Amino acid sequence: MRHLHILQKKLSFIFIVFTVTALISNYSIAQGTPENKVSGLNWPDHAPVWVNGTKITSNEVDELVKITTSVSMTAETEELRKKILADLIIKEVILQDAKKIHLTSHRDNEIKIRLAAAGVIVQLWYEQYFATHPILENTIIELYNQEVNRITQDPINANEYKLAQIILNSESEAITVIDRLKNGESFELIANEISLDTPSGVRGGDVGWSIPSQLDSNLKDLVLKMDKQQLTHKPIQIADHWVVIKLSDIRPFSYPNYEIIKPQLIQELIERNKSIAVNSLLKSARINQFK
Repeated sequence: MRHLHILQKKLSFIFIVFTVTALISNYSIAQGTPENKVSGLNWPDHAPVWVNGTKITSNEVDELVKITTSVSMTAETEELRKKILADLIIKEVILQDAKKIHLTSHRDNEIKIRLAAAGVIVQLWYEQYFATHPILENTIIELYNQEVNRITQDPINANEYKLAQIILNSESEAITVIDRLKNGESFELIANEISLDTPSGVRGGDVGWSIPSQLDSNLKDLVLKMDKQQLTHKPIQIADHWVVIKLSDIRPFSYPNYEIIKPQLIQELIERNKSIAVNSLLKSARINQFK
């Protein structure tokens, strides 16, 4: 449950901060106090504060302080309170000026604001849903046991394989790469040079450890027949791309223990339950399309 609460607080923080600072990126909390940026301004050090007659309450500051310290796992400080209050003041003067120049009615700004507000409400709805439909520990354990049985009972998953890849646009490019490898060029250097997958390319093509059931069907059968340090002799087509594979290592597969994989299981249950909740609404909704 702790992981779920942290996730929900992160969502709250993201969207509350959006409503507070979406238009003031130059004055985010992380950048320091605005006293350093606006000379000659006597900044208040506590709420309530009135900005051109509009009140910023201590409750607003308290809420942002609570969320910020919860998500960042840091202690509340007077400096943090001052920074949050300063951001709220900046937000208010910008919002007042936006209203003055009728910014919200310019061009397609009304649509942007409505969509942004809808996004906040959707996240609040999800938070409320999970508050009344919490993910319980025994549900997480049950999913863990199901995954352990599903994966470990399949004999093809007896071992896991450390793979490296070079992804290319065409079969002819892949053939050229294979020829270069046969001539003694480094797989790692070629991957870094031309692989379309930049994250793995900068690691010499390394994509880490995988079990066969996680692999594309075209790749799975091939990997099971390969030896350590072996390269594919022919290009492999996966979706719209062509891949050259190196099998770096093989080791017996052991399913991760519960605590290690628990955050992933929680995320899977969150996504699953979100789909269930939304599908329930869709089933009872009347959706019409008019020509």
